[in-house]
Amino acid sequence: MDCACHSHLVSPWKYSFRHSGNYQYAIADWGGVSFRLVDTGGLDDDIPCAKEVKSQIELALSEASVAIVVVDGQDGILTHDHDVCDLVFKAKSKKKDLKIILCVNKLESWRVGPVLAEQFWQLGLGKPFPISALHGIGIGDLMDECIKGFESGLVPPEDPDIVISFVGRPNSGKSSLVNALSKSERCLTSATQGTTVDTVQVPIESDGKKILLIDTAGMRLVTSSRCAYLPQNRSKRAIRKSDVCVLVLDATWGISKNDFAIAEEIKNEFKAAVIVCNKWDLLDKDATLYKNAVGYLQEKLPALGFADIVFSSAKTGKRVNVILEAAKNAHLQYSRTFSTALLNELLREATFMQKPPTTHGKRLTLYYCCQVHTRPPGIALFCNDDLLLTKDYLRYLQLFFTRSLKLWGSPIKYF
Repeated sequence: MDCACHSHLVSPWKYSFRHSGNYQYAIADWGGVSFRLVDTGGLDDDIPCAKEVKSQIELALSEASVAIVVVDGQDGILTHDHDVCDLVFKAKSKKKDLKIILCVNKLESWRVGPVLAEQFWQLGLGKPFPISALHGIGIGDLMDECIKGFESGLVPPEDPDIVISFVGRPNSGKSSLVNALSKSERCLTSATQGTTVDTVQVPIESDGKKILLIDTAGMRLVTSSRCAYLPQNRSKRAIRKSDVCVLVLDATWGISKNDFAIAEEIKNEFKAAVIVCNKWDLLDKDATLYKNAVGYLQEKLPALGFADIVFSSAKTGKRVNVILEAAKNAHLQYSRTFSTALLNELLREATFMQKPPTTHGKRLTLYYCCQVHTRPPGIALFCNDDLLLTKDYLRYLQLFFTRSLKLWGSPIKYF
């Protein structure tokens, strides 16, 4: 089976990701038939957000043409299996054409597997299909049954126009913002930290553009947990995949070492960025708070000095739409090109306003510059000695060009 997306997080440790209630999807094809494959969270009343997970499963069933009920062939029939069956039967009563297939997983022996699968007839879901997802045993028969009765036809997945990832420390409100922007409850939200443990992709449309929103797991500066490493790695991959990164801060907490580290990660990947100060509604605001907050953020997060700053509240919806507009503008700036004449005029102005640094009695001389790259805009600087170009002066040039070219939201990469 061909699949156009990364798979869901899996782990050999039981319950490692039991709180991952968000469902994942991918475009796949089998036997000449294209379809959307959806992986839902596990149903378990003992986990946090159990009610929300159940709602997500019900939503997935309401949109499905085929429901594959997966049970554990090694554990036998469990109480949770009956709960899942109740959900499926309820969905079937509302959607008569819903096709139900019973899949018995973890049966690695092709001889013993069919025998162990027989007990699952008791669930009333029809013929059980014994498989081993780990070894690929029985997958062919299962998929053949899934596509039976559907018209063949391959539909290539459409690439989004803009990919926007929401990153930040745990419980900063990333999932709530994605839900608000998509006008859905696609991402689970909770006051409990760590509710999101995998990336969640939510496609939306805005002004005729296909936009993919990516909700990520909260990133921590240091983690000793083997299970926590995987969500962290997924979040970093989401940054690399994105065109625009939205760094979500908790207005009630200020800037942490985690926030600083995430900002550096975005800077090192040369991604367009927007800084969102979420939970703004929880602060006692006065006339000077906004101005002071902007200065504070620019001082504490110099790596994202080019980014637009949005003060919003996912809870009240205040200025949430501004986030999307800022992200779209950042993407626009990210792809801009400039004439060599304009860049050199600005370079002369920049060096006139602030003289290049002198190191060991030798002054940096900048002769010429031109654009050599887009996404992000890349500028090649020609000078007498690149070792004389200090980080502080390069940061000054970055801010000067950003302000002069109105490149808010996009970094500049120097060569």
